[in-house]
Amino acid sequence: SKRAKAVPKSTTMISGLQVASIIDGDETIKACAATGGTGVLVSDEQVYDCQQLLAAREGIYAEPAGAVALAGLRRALENGEIQPNEKAVCIITGSGFKDAASTDEMIKNNPVSYLNSVGEMEKYLG
Repeated sequence: SKRAKAVPKSTTMISGLQVASIIDGDETIKACAATGGTGVLVSDEQVYDCQQLLAAREGIYAEPAGAVALAGLRRALENGEIQPNEKAVCIITGSGFKDAASTDEMIKNNPVSYLNSVGEMEKYLG
């Protein structure tokens, strides 16, 4: 049976995933295998894209670590591991308030995001 392994150094920039030690890793792998589950690797960029997608399309303000489930689902769809007509559930945990830096990055190209006072808004809107 497969066993979880600690990593010497985390390479992700997603704060909620920067855990080098094993936290219930063996139990997770065992439960996944017992139910016919699998896993996919996703990049930080894919996760940030899903964080923005959740905010823009669903109104869900998730921290990046909370968007990993959706990134994994999208990757599984791309790989053909899940078919588009199948049902899937993504558990989105963690508020976006936990990671202000990713929020700043997500909204940096939206001029309305910088309007933090009524005076600035009135000036912007003319």
